Amino acid sequence: MRFRLAVEHRFGCCHSYERLQGRSFACIDRKPVYEAGYSESCTEQRQNQDEFWNIVWGGMELEALKELENGIFANSSSLFQSISSGDFSRYGINTLNLLANIVQPATIAQLNRAALDEVPTSKGDSFLDRLNQNFAQRSTLYRRIFDVDIYKKQDIFGRPIPKGGNLLSRMFGVSKANPELELRELYDDYLRTGDSGFLPSVVPTKIGDTKLNMKQQQKLAEYVGEERLRKLRPYVAGETKFPIKDKSYSELKNKDGTSDDNTKKEYLYSIYESGRLKGLEKFYKDYPEFKKAELSPEEQVEKKLLDVGKKIINQ
Repeated sequence: MRFRLAVEHRFGCCHSYERLQGRSFACIDRKPVYEAGYSESCTEQRQNQDEFWNIVWGGMELEALKELENGIFANSSSLFQSISSGDFSRYGINTLNLLANIVQPATIAQLNRAALDEVPTSKGDSFLDRLNQNFAQRSTLYRRIFDVDIYKKQDIFGRPIPKGGNLLSRMFGVSKANPELELRELYDDYLRTGDSGFLPSVVPTKIGDTKLNMKQQQKLAEYVGEERLRKLRPYVAGETKFPIKDKSYSELKNKDGTSDDNTKKEYLYSIYESGRLKGLEKFYKDYPEFKKAELSPEEQVEKKLLDVGKKIINQ
């Protein structure tokens, strides 16, 4: 194929290659492209020349990108992203990681990361916090000396996400699908309909106007997720039936036997909201400074009147 492309580029047309195969060199009556010039070439010659250079430059582009990623410009992508976003923390952490590879080889760092049983997150409250987390993830010794608690990625119910597999599979980022995933019915309904109403809403990172730090965010997500799971498990497992309908989750169906998605989502919303409020109560016990002061009876009456007034105005 490469020989054919080279011949076609040299002589400018497809039948030139066929003539060369037949060793009929004398019958080639066209000038080579580089002798005739692009402007004097026929349409077929121009197409062949364009195709040739597209192949050449396309290959060079791919190779150049690989060299940029693996060579001395390996950190250029994060630099460009930092310039576009205005946040240079990622570029700074990547640069310090490259310098840290002098003291601790990258292979050792990857082994330490793979040894973590749960998926860590790169988030942090500040640049120094993210840097501290990064060094704790790449070095077991650093983590033990400075007693760093690694922030972990959490699933929709606030549980840390396990890595699973052995050390080698973790090194290459390979994981197995879990067909026995807990509350699989919810995920199946979500995948079937594409409606996120079957899944719990994301736990907010703020309470009122106050933004929570990473430790507080993870604790709140954990408490809310625990309560949601505790309330939801028996209904999905068929151990408890929903009120009024007197059916478990899988038994909620329409008359034609199809899934009653609207009723399912209404019950799920009620459970998720109840779990959120219960989780907040547990969070307030650990962080009472976030709990709002109870309103006096007079303030409660005033608030109700204001709410009624807003509803009348919005009608």
